[in-house]
Amino acid sequence: MPSEAMPASLRIAVVGAGAIGGHFAARLAEAGHSVSLLARGATLDALRTHGLRYTSGTGPQRSIAVHAAASPLEMEAPDLVVLALKSQALPAVAPALAPLLAGGATVLPVGNGLPWWYFMVPGQPLSGLRLRSVDPGGAIEHAIDLTQVLGGSVMASCHCPARAWWCTVPAGAW
Repeated sequence: MPSEAMPASLRIAVVGAGAIGGHFAARLAEAGHSVSLLARGATLDALRTHGLRYTSGTGPQRSIAVHAAASPLEMEAPDLVVLALKSQALPAVAPALAPLLAGGATVLPVGNGLPWWYFMVPGQPLSGLRLRSVDPGGAIEHAIDLTQVLGGSVMASCHCPARAWWCTVPAGAW
């Protein structure tokens, strides 16, 4: 089976503009990818005014250009969707992500703890078990096709000293 070459620059949508989402957005944008960041309120305003202000370790603070959007409808069709929301927010947001997922984008959830998809892989122990505490009512499962999910979990030491204006990572963490 022939494999498709990975494009040099991906179109990436990051959903969640907190410490983890900002960290992923900054690193991916600095690697040359086209990054859109879904945000709201004061965070959205700060991103549109200042860009994503970011520092890593003892390096200097820099402002990284990202496209800040208030709605998935304002974002270009992505190759990759990074879900960097707190797990309790995802059931409410997942149905609104349809415009980002319609083209078959790969979905990379980067939350901590057990994700909604953990027991959904067929043929594995406990396959078919649903984590209702993580996905009450199955909203995430119905909104995001499991075949598009690239399983992930993250353990990174990031924080936002001001509302998504910058994200910091201690020296040596990356």
